Amino acid sequence: MRLRNIALMSTLCASTVASAQSADRTAGTASLTMEPFIGQIAAADDPTAGAAAADPTAGDPTTGDPTGQPAAGVSVFPLDADDGVSIGQVVFETDNGAETSAWGRIEVDPIRISRALGEAAGFVNVRRGDAWIALNIPVDTQPAHSFPASLRDAEIVDDGGALPVSVYFDLGSTRGRRALDLTAVFSTEPLMHRADFDNLATLPSSRFMVAKIEQTLPNAIDDLAAPGPGPLPPPPVNPSVQLPDPLQGYWAVHLPNPVNIQSARNQCVPIAAANAVKYMAQTFGASRGFSAPHTATRGVRNGGSWSIAEELDERMLRPTTGTCSGNGTGYCPDFNGDSSLYAGLAQYLALWNDEDRLEIHVQGSQDPWCFGAVDVDIWQDGPEVTFDWLCDRIQEGAGITLTYDRFNSTDMWGNEVKTGAHAIRVHACGVMGGRPFIKVLNDTQQDGNVDGMCTLRDGLESQLVYVEDIDNDGQLNYGDNQRWEIVQAMAITIDP
Repeated sequence: MRLRNIALMSTLCASTVASAQSADRTAGTASLTMEPFIGQIAAADDPTAGAAAADPTAGDPTTGDPTGQPAAGVSVFPLDADDGVSIGQVVFETDNGAETSAWGRIEVDPIRISRALGEAAGFVNVRRGDAWIALNIPVDTQPAHSFPASLRDAEIVDDGGALPVSVYFDLGSTRGRRALDLTAVFSTEPLMHRADFDNLATLPSSRFMVAKIEQTLPNAIDDLAAPGPGPLPPPPVNPSVQLPDPLQGYWAVHLPNPVNIQSARNQCVPIAAANAVKYMAQTFGASRGFSAPHTATRGVRNGGSWSIAEELDERMLRPTTGTCSGNGTGYCPDFNGDSSLYAGLAQYLALWNDEDRLEIHVQGSQDPWCFGAVDVDIWQDGPEVTFDWLCDRIQEGAGITLTYDRFNSTDMWGNEVKTGAHAIRVHACGVMGGRPFIKVLNDTQQDGNVDGMCTLRDGLESQLVYVEDIDNDGQLNYGDNQRWEIVQAMAITIDP
């Protein structure tokens, strides 16, 4: 079904900021290969609690079976700064200069942790003073174990490996930090009981140096109704009082080939789509004959490269004069010649859709049926983005992008004012202790001007983000920020 409609849409990517252990959603367990340094945490209140992997649907909200239980004894290991845990403080780069924020970042590297401890998979928890600032960050050196069932029998080629994963926390103030005293521990099972955390509360801390993490936060532009940069986004909420639910367990599903391309200024929409398309080509090129030959490298409209980023930039008609100067991209054009995510992507996919096997599915408040988007079937799957829909598309192996709006400012009457939007690719979903999460691929530091010179920069990141409707307005929030609302998600699918 192909419908066409002209809809008034917001311009995306007017500002940018960072942010089943088996394929059947089985909760993860890790086998010990060495004696733990600390020993084992005492068994939880339920003496019959079994391993989290006992039930392949443990904690899966789509089955309604919250029966997963943590292991009766969980082995834990201390981590220091040399073991694959790094700390940063975000300095937001706005169009009016750099501002040090209260945003802290924890990045865990599965490969370095595995080399230090001899463990292939597990979970990282981090404590600062008397508060936990990160709970059960999953790490896995072999993410192929958690590919969806739909990809098991396909001829999948995965060149991604195990990516470092980032989470963010509240430093408490914008004062610049050089080091923090933290307690970081690796556990072979997720810690799911308050007693587990209480038992670790007296462990000594280690000194972690704090790196300066520069991230892009340009002014709002075009039709985003914000005359200036607005305040910095509020930092995330630390999880010290949000301990996991022991009845919900853990599961996760990952997609292979975590393609992530460097972004030009305000290029997040073409980049997110390019990441999804290249993932589809790398994953299904052999088994389903899908080819997108353009390179997974940076590029902008009229740049003269063979980059998929440039191709989508051109077809989406994103307004830009170069790598370090450009505007965002709309969903649908108001008039012929306006920028359009759907029209540009449909035109590009049509080049490789000879057998009419590709489709675009959309959830969210933005109508996808627009002028020019007639080359590939586009389906509206619901007015709001839901976690179940995202995970179902991941189970199908789809290439998925997501957009969230930021409301970092208020007007004189106290109403929230939209100050920006951002698009990223989603490459994993799961549930930890009853809380749904996704993993996204993002460029946190887009190319931009430094001291008057256009500079190519590296800010690629894989981030774990919890997605819940914490402000009860019917839309999922992006992370623990009530002012960041998930408004649109898109899935590129291909028939077998």
